[in-house]
Amino acid sequence: MSTMTIYRSKEEYAQRYAKAGMYVLPVANKHPIIKFADQPALTESQIHDIWEQHPNADIAMQIGLFELTSRIDIPKKVSLDQSTELATNFGVESDGKFVNGVFAHFVS
Repeated sequence: MSTMTIYRSKEEYAQRYAKAGMYVLPVANKHPIIKFADQPALTESQIHDIWEQHPNADIAMQIGLFELTSRIDIPKKVSLDQSTELATNFGVESDGKFVNGVFAHFVS
C-alpha cells in the first residue's frame, strides 16, 4: 500500500511543484500576483513570502498559460489537457480539476 502525502496549504503545494522543477505562478481572482514573463523560477523563500502576503492565492503553471495565450500552433484543448494531467500527476485529483477550471478561463 502506498502512502500519499496530504498537503495542508496551497503554499505547500507550490513548494512541491517548485521542487519538482515546475514554474509556480501564484494567482488571485484568476490574475497573476507576480510579473512572470522571462523570470526565473521562484525560490522556496519567494514562495513563502508570496503566501504570507496572499494566503488564499491559487497556483497555476506558467507553461500551460504560455501555451494558451501565446502559441497559436498548439491547440488550446491540447494545452488544457496536458496542464490538467500534469497537475493531477504531481498533486492530487482535485489539483487537475482546479487547473482545468483556471485555464478554462483563458480558453473562453
